[in-house]
Amino acid sequence: MLDINRTYFWLFCFAVLCLLIGIELFRFADEVCQLVFAILGALDLLYNRRWRAYRLFFVFLGVMAFYAFYSIYFLDYSIPRAIVNDFVIQMKPLIAFSVTYAIAPQFTGKEKRIIKYLCIVLAVVSFIMILANTRRALLPHVYHQGLLCAGCGIVYLLMAYDKEQPKDWSRKDLLWAVAIFMMGLACTRAKYYGFVVLALFMLFVYKPGMMNLKNLRNLGIILLVLAAVLFVSWNKIEYYFITGNSDTFDPEVAESFARPVLYATSILVFADHFWLGSGLASFATSSSSTATHYSGLYYDYGIDAIWGLSPAYDAFISDTFYPELAQFGFVGIILFVVFCCWIWKRLMILLRAGRLPLFIIGVLGFGFLAIDATSNCCVLQVSGELIMAVLGILAACAKSLDNEKLLSGNMADVYNGLNKKEMKYEQKI
Repeated sequence: MLDINRTYFWLFCFAVLCLLIGIELFRFADEVCQLVFAILGALDLLYNRRWRAYRLFFVFLGVMAFYAFYSIYFLDYSIPRAIVNDFVIQMKPLIAFSVTYAIAPQFTGKEKRIIKYLCIVLAVVSFIMILANTRRALLPHVYHQGLLCAGCGIVYLLMAYDKEQPKDWSRKDLLWAVAIFMMGLACTRAKYYGFVVLALFMLFVYKPGMMNLKNLRNLGIILLVLAAVLFVSWNKIEYYFITGNSDTFDPEVAESFARPVLYATSILVFADHFWLGSGLASFATSSSSTATHYSGLYYDYGIDAIWGLSPAYDAFISDTFYPELAQFGFVGIILFVVFCCWIWKRLMILLRAGRLPLFIIGVLGFGFLAIDATSNCCVLQVSGELIMAVLGILAACAKSLDNEKLLSGNMADVYNGLNKKEMKYEQKI
């Protein structure tokens, strides 16, 4: 039997390292991670014959292959090369999650320490670069600091988790994780501030049962946290989605701002292509930009003249995640929601089993991707692949716990059955 845990460890380290070097120093970092994830899965399938473990991967592959076929043969908004390119991009987080879920990697104590030190070093180095104003050498966009520290903090918490103490982290590890999250504040991005509020709440305030909103105290705490997230993020929410660069909302100039236009147009695209969407490489993805092939859908909806979305300058076409869901229509959105609920169900298994730290890590990963997706698309980049891999590890842990519970339940049934047979036998005697 082929042991691929060690190879997975080096891949995981590479994904963490890419949070710093990103695509600036290594342009194809996320594609390399995707390829190695796929190769590991293929080796596991071929040598270990673990076909059943990869059912989720085949489901993802089948759904995305169907959308690629539908986009090529039934729609004419893009060209086959762009559609295949978008297929590859959309599969990045799905491959990372499903392969990790199937492999269920086990890290040794030494490997966990190496990853923890790597997270600390990367966070400190990037923070020093921000303070020294030399970030442009590696980080052209300062928000990468937020991506890096969110990813490193979440990974650090996962590596600091100890099965021997499943209910909490050590104080030292908790302080280091908070320090990593706090160093990310140097990115000065409101959405990251909102994530930090969520992180502090989950790490220091949240207790099991707090999501029971029938309790007025719990409801008040949840509303207070949501208000805090909105408060620290409001300036950017107002700028990007309400007023743009003016001081008051003006419907006449609202269409001149790329991001609100993407959100508004995505609703129209969804309405006009209700069931299966407009197809891959058609809307709000990098494959629909001039870098690959400018989608004809932008001309149909008259947004090709908008600054940031036009063929002359289309840097904001793939600047946010949620609008691209219009590519998949009602069926695709339902499948997306089902997948999110499936992950959440696994996190709840961890919570009910008393693995509160793992549940918190899952909520932070889920929360960061959800918040980031409002005005960025890291879920389709190497940072998104890493966090999806973390969620895959958590889902694998939940599956293991579920199997243990099922096995113990079966053993208990067998034991009870034997006892009943013994009692009947004694009564006959």
